Amino acid sequence: MSEENNASKSPLDAAKGITDTLTKLQQEKPAVLYGGIAGVVIVLWFIMSGSGGGNVEVKVNVSPGQSVTLLNPNGGKSLIDEQPGNFSVNAEDEKSFVCYAEGGTAATVKDETMIPTMGGQSLPFVKVEITGGSCAGKSGWTAKTNIKP
Repeated sequence: MSEENNASKSPLDAAKGITDTLTKLQQEKPAVLYGGIAGVVIVLWFIMSGSGGGNVEVKVNVSPGQSVTLLNPNGGKSLIDEQPGNFSVNAEDEKSFVCYAEGGTAATVKDETMIPTMGGQSLPFVKVEITGGSCAGKSGWTAKTNIKP
């Protein structure tokens, strides 16, 4: 019969029961309560941080002087910027915006760098000089994922 009473409790009653239990635990055994909270936070932190190898691996080997093709893996245009690391959706409004290169645009590699992110990973960028398409003659940085040898 007590199982029927537990099953018919409203969510509000259940929440009140949890609150009462936590309040009692805080008053009688605060170390257990705060230790449990810390344990949950640590477990969540490990889950959210993932395997975090530190760097994003892009399996494209390029070297300065190499001819490449720009091809955004998402099917859009490749952002070319004066500085590496810009991912702005409104890039045209940025002072460092150079151009958007159409998929299949020819370019020559000038330099390569890694830019650290707030998440602790480093993302690879390549400086290219555009040799074809509407951006011909311009140079700037693009994400290495946009480079096809």
